[in-house]
Amino acid sequence: MTSPAAASLRRETPADADAVAAVVSAAFVHKEVVLPQLVAALRPFSRFGHDPGPLSMVAEVGGAVVGHVMLTLSRVDAWERLVDVLALSPLAVLPQHQQRGIGGILVAAAIELATEVGAPALFLEGSPKFYGARGFAAAEPLGFRRPSHRVPKPAFQVALLPGHEDWMTGTLVYANPFWDLDCVGLRDRAFVERLETIGTA
Repeated sequence: MTSPAAASLRRETPADADAVAAVVSAAFVHKEVVLPQLVAALRPFSRFGHDPGPLSMVAEVGGAVVGHVMLTLSRVDAWERLVDVLALSPLAVLPQHQQRGIGGILVAAAIELATEVGAPALFLEGSPKFYGARGFAAAEPLGFRRPSHRVPKPAFQVALLPGHEDWMTGTLVYANPFWDLDCVGLRDRAFVERLETIGTA
């Protein structure tokens, strides 16, 4: 049985591209989305400040890549000016290594990396239960607006980092590949409305 202690983390390198694509494909095999293509398209945007990136981490077990997380440059459209922030997506772990804590250590590493490069905030769309226990909170009550009404309100979350200032609020704007590949929010309106009614996502 894999445990978090058995997994080692490191920054992604160009040599990891095929392994990362395989992990993402396996983790999201049931989704009608193009996440491997999204990861490839996002790599030029996986940077922040003076760090050329990619701002992505891989988890290895026995020398094999079993997990991956990517951060990409996004912006908050605040009243004073546009603010560079980061978005966490996707997070992927091979099915046979899930439920072992690897996703959690990848999220922790992502927050640490975002802090190191000076991002004031890290956003994501995901489970409030999973991410809420790992440093994230609902973003709208903190003054942020969803990039699309197709993002369920409970799923729109943020981790405020040391560089954040009170005036840094507004609408989140994702990097273009999220829009080009239609990977923002959900297309099932009834499902989105149901999630918002019950307060989970």
